[in-house]
Amino acid sequence: MDGSLRTWEDDNIFCGPIAAGITLIYFDDQHYDGFVDSSNENQDDLLSLIINGGYIPNQGTTALTIKNGLNDYLEDQNLDDDYSADSRYSFSFSKLKSLINSDKPAIVLTVNHPTYTNHWLIAHGYVELINYKYMIVNNGWGGNNVNVAVDGYIDDMVYID
Repeated sequence: MDGSLRTWEDDNIFCGPIAAGITLIYFDDQHYDGFVDSSNENQDDLLSLIINGGYIPNQGTTALTIKNGLNDYLEDQNLDDDYSADSRYSFSFSKLKSLINSDKPAIVLTVNHPTYTNHWLIAHGYVELINYKYMIVNNGWGGNNVNVAVDGYIDDMVYID
């Protein structure tokens, strides 16, 4: 992707709102400067808006909750003519590659993962070898460029297109 994802983390905020915030600020940084109002272009204010503005609750979330919250945000920011959030209830490596090749991160859910258990990650790169595929992710815990194997632990995905 063209830019680097922000490495936000907050022990008091769940992974869904953090993943959404990192995704929104990436679109603001790389696609359209009006994606996030300038007063909210920092971790605390944008995450507060996402949670307290009623977009995505600060709790465990589903793909539908994140997708609907992102679409409500896009509508409130008058961006819904050009952008929309969508989701898949099964992981697609080909969709992930298409998004990343279009400079768009994807929010990806792990389920029962040995490191992340049930956790939303932000994929921003990938590697595909003959017998091995993995995503390059921001883990929402301050780590960027973390390799995560694409295996049976990867489930839903949410993205802005």
